[in-house]
Amino acid sequence: MASRIESMTKAVDAPILVSESVVAHLPGALRLGPPTEALLKGRGESILLYPCEGFNEPDTIFLVQSSFDRVSARSRDFGERFYALLFEANPELRSLFEGELTAQTKMLVSMLSSLVKGLNRMQEIMGGLRELGKRHHGYKVVRADYDKVARALLRTLEEFLGDDLTPDIRHAWITVYGTIAEIMIDAAEN
Repeated sequence: MASRIESMTKAVDAPILVSESVVAHLPGALRLGPPTEALLKGRGESILLYPCEGFNEPDTIFLVQSSFDRVSARSRDFGERFYALLFEANPELRSLFEGELTAQTKMLVSMLSSLVKGLNRMQEIMGGLRELGKRHHGYKVVRADYDKVARALLRTLEEFLGDDLTPDIRHAWITVYGTIAEIMIDAAEN
């Protein structure tokens, strides 16, 4: 059925078409154009198809995951640039890291990748985030340091995504980072 609906997109000049059943499963979530009645190949009765123009509200997790996919192929460079920007703006943080940063950079991009992939399962990753917060407390990381990391992360994303870092994607990253940071900070402070 999905492939038959997809084959109708050219006929009704819409990049994405959704059926009434999809609309019913996502009430109010989609921006829809006026419906078109269509008879699908192999079907005896016509159905209503709606051109979908997108979501009414951006999907924060999807925006973070899809934008990170665009930088993940260059994850090592991303991690190196992140630390360069972090220490350039906050040289006092360099003392929190002993020696050379190769292993730390690998750990950062691995953790970031895991976190981004796990955003759809926040309940499952919260325990790990709490433990990470406690470890960071032991490293003498304080609440203000999380804001410094957020700024460096956003600057790194700006460099790697360029014009693709839309206001919605930027806001999504700020929201997700804020949630993760609060979980870690809460664990460290309690």
